[in-house]
Amino acid sequence: MKRKSGKLLIVTGVCALLAVSLIAALAGKSKSEIIAADSVVQGQIQPHVNGSGTVYLAANQWCNVTSSNNVFPYKPKITNDASNPCYIKLRIVNEVGEVVGKEKEVEAGKSVTMDNIPAFSGTYTLQAYSEKEGNFTISID
Repeated sequence: MKRKSGKLLIVTGVCALLAVSLIAALAGKSKSEIIAADSVVQGQIQPHVNGSGTVYLAANQWCNVTSSNNVFPYKPKITNDASNPCYIKLRIVNEVGEVVGKEKEVEAGKSVTMDNIPAFSGTYTLQAYSEKEGNFTISID
């Protein structure tokens, strides 16, 4: 009886450690790394997951919003929050700075679906352009 209890205790301990490790790993994966070489990020945007964040866009220049490394084909839906001061232009660039798909324009309070980003295409970056500088709330779905 003592031997069965010992094995049960070991198996239970291993299962608990695996569960804690899995929860920690999933929690770490849920937030995306913000790449903001041209902008000051005040929130976090989570590509591939519903998410929203605030990013500072300088006037009349492309600013990085977020980057991700996709495993599956992906067509992000981007929403320019209704409280934003104006429309924005959006584009996706790959690791070498080439534009993936077409540039899109989206009015405040509207959404646009970007062109497909192929699976396993490496790191891509969502960039935004505005004629007015300021903080913009942008959602990715």
